[in-house]
Amino acid sequence: MMLRTKRMYTVTPAVLATTLNAKTVEFPLIQAVLEGSQEGTIIVDDCEELTLALVVTKFGFTYAMGRDTEDRMWREAVELLLRHEALTNRYLLWYDPPAQCRPFLDALPDTVARARTRIRFHMYAAHETHELVSERLPKGAAIHRIDSSLFTKLTPFKLDLGSRFWRSDLEFLEKGFGFVAELDGEIASICYTACVANDCTEIDVATLEKFRGSGLARAVSKAFLKHCLQEGITPKWDCFDYNLSSRRLAASLGFEEVKRYPFYSLHT
Repeated sequence: MMLRTKRMYTVTPAVLATTLNAKTVEFPLIQAVLEGSQEGTIIVDDCEELTLALVVTKFGFTYAMGRDTEDRMWREAVELLLRHEALTNRYLLWYDPPAQCRPFLDALPDTVARARTRIRFHMYAAHETHELVSERLPKGAAIHRIDSSLFTKLTPFKLDLGSRFWRSDLEFLEKGFGFVAELDGEIASICYTACVANDCTEIDVATLEKFRGSGLARAVSKAFLKHCLQEGITPKWDCFDYNLSSRRLAASLGFEEVKRYPFYSLHT
């Protein structure tokens, strides 16, 4: 079976929902694009009789959706993805590509495609708020919810909260949330949401190198998780299998491993 065209088309989330009956996906960043709450690109093989789609977030996270298709069709989709005009010279991060795509991706040069493994965790043991009691902080440390006054202090993290995932700093404050651990006037660790979609949030935690091992990442993560539970939001925690510090932190907060999946970095 061949693709009906020699190119693919970009469509709105509404078109995808009506033609492919797009349902909830397990990756909140992709779900946010499907809901239209965050910016992204949706590329399909046909605008009327759609059989497959590639959803790409503004930052480059990518996910494939489609009806049952033959291997050749998926391979052509990969080829088109790598040269589509909307994705020229992009760095893409592909969540769990369909099995039919992986042999083709694995055959690409390392400079184009790189395969790694990520782990998904679900929070079980810490679902009771009382189990997320606040950590005893070092002297001079404090936990704060992120507000507009803190953005200038986040520069060392190079996170670009208002542009990497959200449309602006204001949108992050209105639709997202996060917490920081401050030590002696310096932001040491941050835990924030990259998106909120379908009552789920994608967690990102970062700690400046000189503060690692201080317990501040655990403290700020607890503040974040308590807020999630109070607001009825399910936190999603993913990390690479080789990120032992993230895995240990997740386990200490009550998360348990539920899935491992392939994750490809692509240079188009």
